[in-house]
Order: sequence, then C-alpha cells, then structure tokens
Amino acid sequence: MQTLSLKACVIGVALIAAVVLAPYVTAQGAQQASSDAKLSNADCVKCHPKQVQVVAANGAKHRTEVSCLNCHQEHPPLGANAIPQCSMCHTGKPHYDIGKCGACHADPHAPLQIAFPEGSSAACVSCHAEEGKQMKEFPSAHAKQECTLCHPTKHRAILKCAECHSPHLEGQTYEECLSCHKPHMPTNIHYSEPANKVCAACHAKVAQNLDATQTKHHDLKCAYCHRDKHGMVPTCETCHGQPHPAAMHQKFPNCNQCHIDAHALVK
Repeated sequence: MQTLSLKACVIGVALIAAVVLAPYVTAQGAQQASSDAKLSNADCVKCHPKQVQVVAANGAKHRTEVSCLNCHQEHPPLGANAIPQCSMCHTGKPHYDIGKCGACHADPHAPLQIAFPEGSSAACVSCHAEEGKQMKEFPSAHAKQECTLCHPTKHRAILKCAECHSPHLEGQTYEECLSCHKPHMPTNIHYSEPANKVCAACHAKVAQNLDATQTKHHDLKCAYCHRDKHGMVPTCETCHGQPHPAAMHQKFPNCNQCHIDAHALVK
C-alpha cells in the first residue's frame, strides 16, 4: 500500500513538472526553429508570384543588380521593416534628394515604368540636367511648359514637333525639324546645310529674289553665306575681299549702296 502511494506521488510530480515546463520547452523549441529557418530568393515566388514576374519582365537593375532579399531584409512577423527605403541604395545624386520616390516610380519592381504626376519638372531636370540648363540659358515658350506637355504618359515618350507646331513645309519630317531646332532651346538655331526651301518657308521674299537673280549668288545655298547659326549675316568681304580700288571702297563703304541687295544683286 505504501509502495503504491509512493508511485502515485512520483507520477504526480512528473505530471506537474510536465505541465509547468511545457510552455518553456515549446517556446525554446520554436525560438530555435526560427533562428534556424532562413528564407531564400527562391521562396519569394511561393507567396509573391506577381512581384517576381514583374521584376523578371521590367526590373531593370532591380533584376540584374539586386535580389529580393537584398531589398527585403526582414519579413513579418519577426521583422517589422519588410519594405525598404529607396535611400538604402540610392544616394549621392541630386535626384535622390527630392523624396516621394513613389510619386513617379509607383512600382519599385518595375522602376523605369514611370508615371509623371503634375508638377514633376523639378524631378525631371534633376536627372536631365543638360536639358534643364539649355532651357534656362535660352528662354522660350518651351521653357515655360511642364516637361509632361511634350513627354506625356510615360518616361521617354516624345511628341513630334508637328503635333503642336505647324511645319514650315508640307511633309516636313521630325528629323528635318531637329536639324535646325533643338527642342530644349528651339530659338537658338544651328544647322549644317539645310535645303534652301527650308529657309524659304520663313524667308519667302528673300528666296524669290535669290531665285530670280542671274548672278552667282543664285547657285549658292543659303547656309553658304549664313553659316552655322540663324541670324548670322556675313560681310561681303568675307568672300569677295575688296574687289574695287581702295578709293571706291572708301567713298562707298557699304556694298549695298551700289549693289542694292545681296539676294538681288545689281551689277
């Protein structure tokens, strides 16, 4: 009888110990298991297939230069900071100091699929500094517009000139426009040797006179005399030197006093 009581006592103590220690043992086991568990990049697609597919298709350097775990270094419930700040990687350039990255880069898994909100020109020129400099140095109607007027809908979208402007000539191509007008400084006109008909579109009377003259000027391109930059007017001496006696040049210092007009020469 005494033996049975002793056994019952031992069993009772064992049961109490099991009940008391069970939470501690379970928690310790779970902690050990969590510390041993490691996520890999291959695990992400199991719960986040859409994001992985977007990165694969449009991730750019977010696909080629980093992995999921480079950015998402923590995961709930053990980690609270699953979504990183862009500044974790993107620092050291004026563009990165603007803030509110998501206003343009709405999906970090497709960082170059950029949607421009209204009033985003400051963000544009922080990357496209040369274009911003051109618009500041050569003010024009273009410089008064938001960048999104000419670059609508998405990054790298470019309107053709004729979508806003009437062309100088019927059938004029976008490339022909660019041969004289640079979009971010359109009034600072430089060219190589455009066809005379391009000049004639604005300078019709001059072109008519040049076409009618029987002198050698008839055979020249406009850009032969008006070289490189719009509005450049050479002196006759540039090509002709001083063809008359010095006394005549002294008496008539302006060639057009006798020859009237370089485009309609009187000999």
